[in-house]
Amino acid sequence: MDCHVRVSFLAFNPFDWGGQIGHGEGKSGRVVDVGLPDQAEDVDVHSTSANVAKEQNNVNVEVVDDEITTATNLEQHHKNVLPPDEKLRVLVTKGCSGSSFVVEAIRDFLQSRGYDVEKGVSEIYKPHKNSMFELAKELAPKESRTIDIIVNATLMLKQEAFQNGQTVVYKWADDGILKPLMQRTRGDLLFGYMYRKNILDRVVCSVKDCFSGGAAVGYPVFAVNGSKANLCFNRRKTGAKTKAYNFSIESMVERIRHLEEQLQGTLKEFDFPFQVTYEDLTDFEYYTDEDSVWSTSFNAWTRMLSTYVANNWTSEDAKLLKDMMHPMRNTRNISHHEDVIQNYQEVFEALRKLVWVDIYAPGPNVESPVTVVVPGRQLMFDV
Repeated sequence: MDCHVRVSFLAFNPFDWGGQIGHGEGKSGRVVDVGLPDQAEDVDVHSTSANVAKEQNNVNVEVVDDEITTATNLEQHHKNVLPPDEKLRVLVTKGCSGSSFVVEAIRDFLQSRGYDVEKGVSEIYKPHKNSMFELAKELAPKESRTIDIIVNATLMLKQEAFQNGQTVVYKWADDGILKPLMQRTRGDLLFGYMYRKNILDRVVCSVKDCFSGGAAVGYPVFAVNGSKANLCFNRRKTGAKTKAYNFSIESMVERIRHLEEQLQGTLKEFDFPFQVTYEDLTDFEYYTDEDSVWSTSFNAWTRMLSTYVANNWTSEDAKLLKDMMHPMRNTRNISHHEDVIQNYQEVFEALRKLVWVDIYAPGPNVESPVTVVVPGRQLMFDV
């Protein structure tokens, strides 16, 4: 039976911690200094969202749980500096998953809690971004694997930060370099996994940023006229609006399948202390009137952040988290996949033929009409 299925992939954008505690670039959807993959955006979900962070910066007083909390309360946390604990904190993730934003949020939370947190580069698992890699390479035996050198260089970075009285938080890939890191650090590693459920968003992001996985699928074009754009990752710095043109629908579908299989493999292989999705972390920005959504987002942040404080989560931590989240409630608008995919009709047609909604939704054997809500942008087609 043919049914009309409205599949709503709700677009998620990062919320700006910076406006509340003095870090970051505000809420345009980008954290320029760390190269936030426009996260949904990453998939550019920010293309149609209002820039409300700067407006929120003027709101200094919020009522949270019957208590009056001010921006000054957050600043007080900076005065109580905690000593570094020699723990290596990493967020295990994949590209185009909102990880740059989340890492900065973790750093800002720990900074507000009292740690002196090292800022700057987070992707230190990449040799060219790890300032200790060359030295670690010189010190390593000749037959050493690059993976082992990366781990050594990372531990050297962590030790240097500790000697400077600082705490570190880095990104880490979930491929072959995770196990060596876990083996070397043992009890000194505080880590968990954050991923994006909406695979289509990740594919669009990789195309717009000209990442290797996206190059086989399509190329970016300017939103204003559809001409080919060579901005790639630099689009984040220019503010130019780009879309993904998918020249190979077959490759796009194959890429979606590959990323989904890769994700499920990672989830099965590792016993992460926590697993959270980018969508759960940011969902509350859209549904301020739904307490269940707020609870889902708050609990997701709590699970993640409690790991990075070595499970010493306190009521003060909960209050701090609420202070950081509350001003961002219901500050984002839902955008649509047609806003970021140039030939979206072809893409939708391919997904319809595959009954791709089965990945997240009941599929064609449901009553018509049906509204199915799943993570991501908004997409509507007949199944």
